[in-house]
Amino acid sequence: MAGGGSGSGTVTGNGLNCTLTAGTPSGTCTATLDQGTAVSLTATATAGEFTGWSDVSCGTTSPCAFTMTAAKSLSATFEPPTLTVTTNADSGAGSLRAAVDQANTTPGADTITIAVGLSAITLTSGQLDITGALTIAGPAAGQTIDGNQNGRIFGVTAANANLTLENLTLTNARTTAGRIANDCSSSSGQGGAVCALGELTLTNSTVADNTAAATGGGVYGHDTVSLTSSILAGNTTGGSPDDCGMSSGSATASTSLIQATGACGVTEGQNGNLIGQDPLLAALADNGCATPSAGDGTCVLTHALTTGSPAIDAGSNPNHLTTDQRGRPRVQDAAVDMGAFESTQLGLTVTGGGKGEGTVTGNGLSCTLTAGTPSGLCTATLVEGSAVSATAAATTGSSFSGWTDATCQGTTNPCSFNLSAATTLTAAFGKSQYDLTVTGGGSGSGTV
Repeated sequence: MAGGGSGSGTVTGNGLNCTLTAGTPSGTCTATLDQGTAVSLTATATAGEFTGWSDVSCGTTSPCAFTMTAAKSLSATFEPPTLTVTTNADSGAGSLRAAVDQANTTPGADTITIAVGLSAITLTSGQLDITGALTIAGPAAGQTIDGNQNGRIFGVTAANANLTLENLTLTNARTTAGRIANDCSSSSGQGGAVCALGELTLTNSTVADNTAAATGGGVYGHDTVSLTSSILAGNTTGGSPDDCGMSSGSATASTSLIQATGACGVTEGQNGNLIGQDPLLAALADNGCATPSAGDGTCVLTHALTTGSPAIDAGSNPNHLTTDQRGRPRVQDAAVDMGAFESTQLGLTVTGGGKGEGTVTGNGLSCTLTAGTPSGLCTATLVEGSAVSATAAATTGSSFSGWTDATCQGTTNPCSFNLSAATTLTAAFGKSQYDLTVTGGGSGSGTV
């Protein structure tokens, strides 16, 4: 008997009692049988599922039955269990913490997938310890994990345990302890969001606004760090920019943005990387989504790319994702964006009302309105989620009457909002009115 896959199980029958762990056999895995012996072998998964025999005549049937006519070698494949996160709770059934704990007890490499439609997972009881090879994949629509300023998010505490993170946003994590060599437990301070003793791989992910007490405000790797179409930005150590740290060597990266210069030795311009540039991330916010949370109807919180972000159209899509973290189409313009958020270009237009004259400025607008007729720069193209601040100012002889559109109302000035759809602003200006008063003099009478 031989094994395949990364799960575990047993094969029994006809004197065999063979244990297969991540493809490695142990126990009684060989038997000598007479010609013509009827063989019946039963495959039983101990962690995960049995996915088939190498003998095409048996396929996935168990027991596998045949007659010995010659020497024969069979391989049984077992794969690890499919672990799915179905709640954004910190712990308990269906939680990310419970899935990680289960993966830690399962031999071989495991994969955790996160269901569509969960709002942000906020950790309230500290970091998630990882002791074996693990892939954690957010849905194609992505998933935010919030460290809640209560420790780091992921700590890979076993050497040679590789961690792969896909379609995730990791934010608001913080360590407070000092640096301890070769230690990613909660007692050490390196790696604000992630500390890994094994290989660390991030794909289509964003690590932003995390803090480490020691080094590697965003991520810290003791082995290797690999980034693909990901963003590390706004992470700090001791108040200074520090997105990535390593015990030695350099990270490998492609089409990724690291805001802090010199982080993990990644070079600007190589493999489409942007180093030392601000990705212009908006604050973590509800930027809409295709599938709101079934629990409270909210959307997963995201860091939007704002107008002018160098991450726009600068990424790659190695996993051929069709949607971004919000469930919106993954490619909106010329190319995919870096990170977990795909920006959308939206129009902002100004029109006028009233008989007066004035201007509307802000966000690239410089629009003159004369008796309701616009001239100048009255249209701007902005990234979805951009903070808009439009200021109306009347020219001499006119007064600002107010905004008369669905987005801005009354005379509030400036009008401020986050752009979530193509929007038209209407500013009304009236002619100024002045009192003309007649008084009289002398002792006669008359009219004016």
